[in-house]
Order: sequence, then structure tokens, then C-alpha cells
Amino acid sequence: MFWIGTFSQGFYLYNEQTRIFSQPTIQGFPKQPILALEENSDHTLLAGIDGQGIWELDRKNQTVLNIYKEDINNSFSLRGDGVYDIFNNENNRVWVATYTGGLSFFEQDTPLVDHITHEINNPNSLGNYDYPHDVR
Repeated sequence: MFWIGTFSQGFYLYNEQTRIFSQPTIQGFPKQPILALEENSDHTLLAGIDGQGIWELDRKNQTVLNIYKEDINNSFSLRGDGVYDIFNNENNRVWVATYTGGLSFFEQDTPLVDHITHEINNPNSLGNYDYPHDVR
């Protein structure tokens, strides 16, 4: 079964054996651009949604297990809800790139999110190149 994220219609599932597309009904799932999909385990999927953070889904039951969003009162929450990329490494650390919050990561067994930010006067730190690029 392939999960396909859309710009405004949620998900579609494609069954390779039957060659049929179907659209699951996931209660409360936003109809906003799904910009990133990452398998989280044998039965879960992380969906990065523009403006809605990360939604952890149970693929078998097609239900929401968890939602990671920015909480301005919690410094260990996701920084920025415009999720553009997700990567789950071999140690089950989830790396998240957001439009306004830069790069963050969290371990699978804890909800605490760490952030990687620019360090002033450190040329090896993460930069924020928020300026127009000349691509001639």
C-alpha cells in the first residue's frame, strides 16, 4: 500500500495488487499541503503538513496517534508548523526541517524536541540565508 500526500485533498492510498486508488477517512486530518512523508515504524507514518506540524498516523487503522506542533509556552515543542521535510534515522531519531523554525530533532521515546540554531561567530553553525539568491 502506497500513501500519497496531496496539496489539498489529504491522502490517497494506492494498492499495488488491485491497482486501485482509495481515499482514507482520517478524522480531523487537515486538508492542507502534505509536504513530507516518512515511515516511522512498521505500522506508523509521519506526515509533515504545511502550517499543521507533524501528524503521526497508524497506517493499519488509519487513525491519528500523535500531533507535534509548535507551542510557544513549551521550549521543547516543535519550532514552526510549516514542516517541509522529515527524516527518521537508523537510531529512531526524527529530524524535522520547518519553514520558520529551522532544524529540529527528537527521539522516538520522548516528546522533547531539540533545536539546532545559528551560533553567532561560528562559521560551522547552521545558517539562515533568508535573502534572494542570484542564480544566473
